[in-house]
Amino acid sequence: MAQIERRRDAVNIRFTETASVDPERLARFVQSRPGSQFTPQGVLKFSLQDKQPEAILTGLKSLLEQLAGEEVTVS
Repeated sequence: MAQIERRRDAVNIRFTETASVDPERLARFVQSRPGSQFTPQGVLKFSLQDKQPEAILTGLKSLLEQLAGEEVTVS
């Protein structure tokens, strides 16, 4: 992953070419979230469901763990 950007109620996560992401898990996430998309440039775009900063960070950590299939450390 290279960058996470939050804009109001949306998040863009830009992945590098070498990011450890399971394509099937990524596809399932995009299919399960109406309005979300994964662009050819490697950007995952989706709307936030949480509004509180702590909940957003926890949700992003959980999502990254799910997509990578491993535990992610957020500092």
